[in-house]
Amino acid sequence: MPVRKRGNTWSWYFDMAKVNGKRQRKEKGGYKTKAEAEKALAKAKEEYEACGKITFETEMSVHDFMNYFYENYSLVKLKYYTIGVHANCINKHIIPAIGHLKLKSVTPAVLQNIFDDMYKNGYAKETLKKVYGVLSKAFKMANYPWEFLKTNPMDHVSLRDYRYNENEELKIVSKEDFNTIANYYRSIDHYFWIVIQIAWHTGMRRGEILALRWQDIDLINKTIHIKHSITFKKGGVFELMSPKTSSSYRKIAIGDTLVSILSEHKERMQLLHPNTDFVCIKPTTGKLINIYDTKYMNLRTQQMFNIHFDLHSLRHSHATMLIEGGVPMKAVSERLGHNNIATTMDIYTHVTKKIERDSVNVFESMI
Repeated sequence: MPVRKRGNTWSWYFDMAKVNGKRQRKEKGGYKTKAEAEKALAKAKEEYEACGKITFETEMSVHDFMNYFYENYSLVKLKYYTIGVHANCINKHIIPAIGHLKLKSVTPAVLQNIFDDMYKNGYAKETLKKVYGVLSKAFKMANYPWEFLKTNPMDHVSLRDYRYNENEELKIVSKEDFNTIANYYRSIDHYFWIVIQIAWHTGMRRGEILALRWQDIDLINKTIHIKHSITFKKGGVFELMSPKTSSSYRKIAIGDTLVSILSEHKERMQLLHPNTDFVCIKPTTGKLINIYDTKYMNLRTQQMFNIHFDLHSLRHSHATMLIEGGVPMKAVSERLGHNNIATTMDIYTHVTKKIERDSVNVFESMI
């Protein structure tokens, strides 16, 4: 029997398939008794024969594993902004909570407790979703293809039981507030005006708006072809990237109001700055408007008008008005560039519930 004693403990070993004609041997030790080693050997050989390889759960800590995941997946596979999201989730939420544990000892209950604690501490639904996404991907890869774990404990973790006030979570800008804000920025000839007009009339994402070029806009046929998002890096460097998902490549219709706004803006910018094709530039300098500009303007707008305001709230406002206006959910989902209609329905649940209530009221008024 291929077991042997080394010092005070027992080890097992067996030969695996040859590689390049050379014998490969697997060995593991540390067993207190011969019987323990023999039992472990039998299990290891069974697993090897079943799949051609053996998965041994690592002694690695969650701290070291998450750093491994970040270096070998996040930095390699993800876009610039998403790398930042992963870094924040790992360093702020995951490692402080379970970094001290062995990876193999993490159970679904341990992982669920992370989200229980975040929910109790008042973290927003979107923050929980981001951490959930990072953990789901990390533990999926720990299971396969890295084979640090035999099973994926995140398969049994859910966010479904957390109750949020959807009206508080989803920030909507009213038509009256938007017009007040837009009129103000128009009156002072501010670069933010064109950005918020596009966001309000299209529901496009911030990166998609800032990446727009005149070649993407057909003012005659009244369409915008969304082909890119944009990444801004240190030192003023920017890069046009593919949109968020494959569904984000899309062509959307625009109305006469936005066509008129864009036509006027194009004529003026091409006179002032004829050497750029980007739509969202600063009138005074011709420089491209970047995300840091928009973040500053979001904050300034909130302070000036005493309302919650950011570009993403304009995206939500656009979608909400479409749904309340009776546009089919599938059409709204395609316009927003969501992966599927389920994503849209999940985000705008409160709107569909309001429509359902209104439809009952209409019926009641007719009987």
